[in-house]
Amino acid sequence: MGQCCHRIKAPLVEHTKVCILLGEVDSKPVEFRGSSLEDLRAFPLAARREVGHQLNQVQNGREPDDWKPMNTMGQGVREIRIRDEVGVFRVL
Repeated sequence: MGQCCHRIKAPLVEHTKVCILLGEVDSKPVEFRGSSLEDLRAFPLAARREVGHQLNQVQNGREPDDWKPMNTMGQGVREIRIRDEVGVFRVL
């Protein structure tokens, strides 16, 4: 993904759009189960934004910034921890 930026000769705005679009091609889907989306929407705005960033990292094959394995929930399940001025929020 990062190498695409070095091969394109274009103005910065177009260059950035192309790299972003190329990076989204292989992203994995996010599945919200039960009331999880509704619960997430109840988080403070800053925490919701950080959750979105962390989920995007996972979707694109990168590690979240703060996480721990939740093997009791299933293989490969991770708890993503978000620290905000209001408190700590967790996403599985």
